[in-house]
Amino acid sequence: MVPEGQFYDCLNEWFDTDYGRNMQRNIKQDGDGKIIGWRELVYPIKTDDVYEDGPKYLDDMDKLFSTYGITDTYAYSEDMLTMETFKVLIREFIISSAGSCIAIFLVVLLITGAPRISLLTVFSVILTDFFLLATIPFVNLNFNNVVVVYLITSLGLSVLYSVHISHTFLLVAAPNTLKPYKQRQVKARVALSRMGASVLHGAVVTLLFIGIVAFW
Repeated sequence: MVPEGQFYDCLNEWFDTDYGRNMQRNIKQDGDGKIIGWRELVYPIKTDDVYEDGPKYLDDMDKLFSTYGITDTYAYSEDMLTMETFKVLIREFIISSAGSCIAIFLVVLLITGAPRISLLTVFSVILTDFFLLATIPFVNLNFNNVVVVYLITSLGLSVLYSVHISHTFLLVAAPNTLKPYKQRQVKARVALSRMGASVLHGAVVTLLFIGIVAFW
């Protein structure tokens, strides 16, 4: 991004090029060479990192339009479509994840009828995304739309196994002679020991789904 104090120096250098010279006739400047309005203007997009600089570039363009542009002035380019994706990516991810967690809680509550188990299931799903988010810097990935798709998909995969465990935990009957904390330990062990078939079925279903999508 061009520092604010160097903007007009860079703009004048652009005006010295053939393309900039053709565009200068559409720009209205005062005696000091500062822009006071335009009829049509094309700004060159030069960003070293679209993920970091793209949203800043769009914010700067919005400020220019609101200050100097006429009514309904807007900018468009194919590069800006990518920048807009990064600008709204975090907000859309939060909205999608929150909606998914609410849906998971309601569905698990409907199946089990146990609010505590439903909350634990939601927390285990959220932890899955937190762990995946923590691995992004270690593998040198940017937080882009592909990563968001993987994170949202991981919610569905993790809830599959979490619901199986929590549902089995509710169904297991522990001996009444044991203390409450011992009963919970027995129920947890039995629930985990009976997860083989459920996990296998879930993995097969997931594999079939991904296989279909791969050949779509």
